[in-house]
Amino acid sequence: VNLLVPFLPTTGVAEMATFVAVPVTASGPSGHASPLTLRGAAARLPGPSAEAATESGSSLGLAFTAVALGAMAGVSQRRSRNALRALPEEKSGVSRAELLRGVGSCGALLAGPQGALAKSKQEAIDELTSYGMAQIAPTEDPPGGWQWIVEGLGLTADAYNGKFRTGGEAQVLRFLCPPFWTLTKPAVDYNGASGTVQINDYNKGDSATIFIDTKFTGKLEEMKKEDFNKEIFKALTQKGKAFVQDLHIDKVYDSDEPGYKIVEYGWTLASQAGFEIDRSGIAAVSQVSENGYLQIFWVGVLTSRYADMKPTMEQIAKSYRIAKVP
Repeated sequence: VNLLVPFLPTTGVAEMATFVAVPVTASGPSGHASPLTLRGAAARLPGPSAEAATESGSSLGLAFTAVALGAMAGVSQRRSRNALRALPEEKSGVSRAELLRGVGSCGALLAGPQGALAKSKQEAIDELTSYGMAQIAPTEDPPGGWQWIVEGLGLTADAYNGKFRTGGEAQVLRFLCPPFWTLTKPAVDYNGASGTVQINDYNKGDSATIFIDTKFTGKLEEMKKEDFNKEIFKALTQKGKAFVQDLHIDKVYDSDEPGYKIVEYGWTLASQAGFEIDRSGIAAVSQVSENGYLQIFWVGVLTSRYADMKPTMEQIAKSYRIAKVP
């Protein structure tokens, strides 16, 4: 291999270091490892005289050796990884929840979370089935241009300073995403997970967001309009209560899927610039939790566009399903 190594001139003139290609031999003719040799470097190094090169040869040789040893370590490490990949997989007693939690925890070691891709119907079915969650696999084809979102929640402990709380229950949700909407996932760092799963059409101010009330103590089937008003208010005020005014619940009815409620509502959003913006929403409410947590998947748009957007909002909200990772 050729290594680029810096050559620093020993003259008193301040110059930029010159990089030269140094051939490195890492193995002998028989294929066995042999001491590294650096060939032809001194003869082609520009700059000082032969005497200066000789005086600096010792320090340069040490530098060359260190760089070469680093390269060999990288080669050895890659070989080790390849060898590990070639080993047969062994069965383990790790559950799906533990596996998914492990994947979520590994996100803290990455520079940033990788964006998930929207999926076709078959891709969503295959992924959910692989998690042992075929009961929430979609059965209907998405409309033209729409795709399925399949995302996990609670795979990593909540960050201590996060506004959105999941309670640490490993769950997976799925729902339909319209064309050109952008998916956002919880951010994971060394403090844990912060944020939630949501999709947005930023140009128009439309959004759909999952909220989990980890302090809910009631039962979904016993909730009345005033109870839904309190819970929707919690979902809308994650970024501050002062911005949400005049929240009203217009309609509550059972979803096509048992165990889910559909809520239609409206509110006024007070912007930081002093404007008041009327918004309307449709939410799907569920209580799929060992601890009794309430999940609210809510969709919001400008009230001026509600009549045109209502079919889209209903499609998003009613496509929502959530389940615990087995």
